[in-house]
Amino acid sequence: MAHWSGIGIPKTNAIALEVSYTHTHDEARESPEMETERVYNFMTTFLMHRPEQELALVGHSGWLFTMCNAVMDCQGDTSLQSVFLTSEIRSMRVSFYTNEEDGADGVGDPDSVPQ
Repeated sequence: MAHWSGIGIPKTNAIALEVSYTHTHDEARESPEMETERVYNFMTTFLMHRPEQELALVGHSGWLFTMCNAVMDCQGDTSLQSVFLTSEIRSMRVSFYTNEEDGADGVGDPDSVPQ
């Protein structure tokens, strides 16, 4: 887990990400399966293809919880799989892979994915 001290923060570049997802009160609430698919698609169609080696990802705690528990293989690391607190900062190394058999993209350690 990373702890921010406010000292020695490197110069950063920020990019704006335009999100096309909207939700109104007239619609049914997003199911957990739909949220998982949205997180997976974000990671495999956008994040996976970014050229940067270090990124900051800021999001809602529920979205980040889904990312760490339903999309990524965190190999049982409870410090990553627990609920995010308000303004909490976590540091992690994420690996992406493509399943050579079916061409599907994945997030996490390919050696730990059930066959």
